[in-house]
Amino acid sequence: MVKFGRTNHLSHPLCETLLRQKWISYGFPIYILDLSFYLLFLFLLSYFVLTFPSCNHHDPINWNSSTHLCSKNNFIFQNSATTFQIISIWFIVFYCFSNFIMEIIQLVHDGFEYFNDIENYIQWILYVTTSIFTLPFLFDQSWHYQWVAGSISIFTAYLALLFLLGRFFIYGIYVIMFLEIMKTLLHVLSLFSILIFGFALTFCVTKPFSQVTINRLRNKKE
Repeated sequence: MVKFGRTNHLSHPLCETLLRQKWISYGFPIYILDLSFYLLFLFLLSYFVLTFPSCNHHDPINWNSSTHLCSKNNFIFQNSATTFQIISIWFIVFYCFSNFIMEIIQLVHDGFEYFNDIENYIQWILYVTTSIFTLPFLFDQSWHYQWVAGSISIFTAYLALLFLLGRFFIYGIYVIMFLEIMKTLLHVLSLFSILIFGFALTFCVTKPFSQVTINRLRNKKE
């Protein structure tokens, strides 16, 4: 029906019942399995970010500081991390790699329609930043840019969870409301940013004159 432009027929009670039964029989078990793996991925990523010391990386700027608490010795991930942290890293890397393959398959299947879904962009940002964050640890490398990527990945991970929970009937309407509010907010900010920019330029123009006036008042007092 969607293919032939008859989406209004999907609201028919018979179609709704059929779609609900297909979802319960086929879609819901796969969705629960996917959600379970994602929650495990999110838990391990959150655990690693919270427990592994973020200062334990090569950062020459921080090394010059006397208050820096990190060691300057050569970094070896196997010696710095616990067994559970090592397992977490391997699972996170494997999960990202498998989802890269799934996203490519979905891109080939959907074609240009793939780029119309904002969730796909969030997924790519999540998996790319997570890979940048975790892969160097496997080669005993830890750099400052990794933790920058890690901060982005942990945020996008919870944002992706929001979209994933949107497939539940009780949460779907709220996710749609959130997206619509964000779109409206961006439109409003883009409009009022013109006035904010003009208001800021006004002060940039009047600032030299204000400084001259202040200097004159100081000279009179002297």
